[in-house]
Amino acid sequence: MDQKCTKGSMAESKVSLKLLIDTKSKRVLFAEARKDFVDFIFHILAMPLATAISLLGKQGMVGCLSNLYDSVENLDDSYIQKGQNKDVLLKPNAANPMTSVPLLLLNDKPTANNFYSCNRNCSGYVTDEPTATCPNCRCLMNKSITNVAPPHVNEKSNEDGGFVKGVVTYMVTDDLKVKPVSTISSITMLSEFNIKDIGSLHEKEIKVGMNEALKLLKASLHSNKSFSHRRRQQQEPNFLRCSASSFSKKYHTNPPKSDDVVELPLFPLPLVLFPGAILHLQIFEFRYRMMMHTLLQTDLWFGVIYTNSASGTAEVGCMGEVIKHERLVDDRFFLICKGQKR
Repeated sequence: MDQKCTKGSMAESKVSLKLLIDTKSKRVLFAEARKDFVDFIFHILAMPLATAISLLGKQGMVGCLSNLYDSVENLDDSYIQKGQNKDVLLKPNAANPMTSVPLLLLNDKPTANNFYSCNRNCSGYVTDEPTATCPNCRCLMNKSITNVAPPHVNEKSNEDGGFVKGVVTYMVTDDLKVKPVSTISSITMLSEFNIKDIGSLHEKEIKVGMNEALKLLKASLHSNKSFSHRRRQQQEPNFLRCSASSFSKKYHTNPPKSDDVVELPLFPLPLVLFPGAILHLQIFEFRYRMMMHTLLQTDLWFGVIYTNSASGTAEVGCMGEVIKHERLVDDRFFLICKGQKR
């Protein structure tokens, strides 16, 4: 089964979600969700692990599971047992709950297994593999039989499919606790978060589709703040931080009123800390010179590590990588402070 979602299906699979946000702490308290979203997050529990790995990619998984996936994928077929297929492990079918679920992550709905019995009508044996032989008469078990669903599947109450009923609104917390919305549960939730200023609360409606679903799935594996984690990644850039007094002294700015933290926005820059370890910073180009100057002259982050030798200055650790990157950057990207040379 192909589990990659096409752009067309992505556009069709959108569900609404209302977030209640505390603007002071910049966190999502909870989301109000309808049946379709709750069915989706419940379905994550039935999703095969290999499917999650293939959807999120190597960078989205915790630990070494992606290496295990790659090992199976790269293993030569000559090492696989006859009658076995690597797709059983790499592309397993999602568990079939005998009911329809809005799958935002999968293009195809899970299919039920076909079952077979002995073609000589030997009773007591059933298989899902038509090439199997009957233990009784040794004939092929290739006679198709019908799997009868439980009676409740056909009841009117389940016509909408999914797992939960659609007559109520559900509360989904930042750590993915799900419960029906009620006045008491809402008040209890505000009390748990110690919300005293109702005016700081803001309601925002969002649409959740394929991309958002993948981010939510990834956040749920990396953090206990699935909604806030995703919003932080979208809205808050990474920063280098130093004290305001130090920043003022280095860049000849007016003295600060208080020794607050100064934030310098960042763009991707790899710094080698030691063999095999690379720190990826995020630095905007117009702040590049400030970052370079501060890294090379202060011990606020890594410390300035220089040793003088007869042949000149020997650069140790990550500082050598910083200097190398500085020399490669065009002068027009630098903001040179008065009286200073590059």
